[in-house]
Amino acid sequence: MQPNRFEINTFEELKCISDQLRMKISMLLIEREMTATEIGKHLNIPKAKIFYHLKELERYGMVKINRIEVKGSNVYKYYVATHNGFKVNPQLLNEYRDEVSDSTKDMVTSQINRTIDVLNQYGLIMDDEQLISKTVQAKWSQNQFDTFKQKLDALIDEVDQQSNDEDKSYYYLNIIGFEMRDKVFNRKENDD
Repeated sequence: MQPNRFEINTFEELKCISDQLRMKISMLLIEREMTATEIGKHLNIPKAKIFYHLKELERYGMVKINRIEVKGSNVYKYYVATHNGFKVNPQLLNEYRDEVSDSTKDMVTSQINRTIDVLNQYGLIMDDEQLISKTVQAKWSQNQFDTFKQKLDALIDEVDQQSNDEDKSYYYLNIIGFEMRDKVFNRKENDD
């Protein structure tokens, strides 16, 4: 089972993860452990720059060294994320509204872009039975939205615990929901 979401409780943590490169690194480390060299090759960025950003993420507990491997005179540090996504503490929303809004948008954009990358690299959609694709506009109270999030987390945990490794396939799920000021869907349904 994957770790829980990392809750951003301070403005310093928010500033740390607001950097787009740190977000990309974090997204990669949610998926698998990697060395700074592997991350650098994947993102086409010098290893020294990756090390700097890994140290910042490590300082706030967003990533950690998972294992160290020694091969001859080389030492390989494998990093992993300490979480499976981010959650911004609602108190920060009030205190740093503009900064949080931009940071949250950057996080969502990074998740969407990574989903597109994974779909292009690994996505093998053979038929509709292997795909969940749904876009909805719901009119809910904050309590209903919170209840939905809790039930979704519980459902994911329940399904993970029900099946054994023999009958499992890999699925990549990216679920994003957010509050909007105005409705997006304006179509009228015909009564047939």
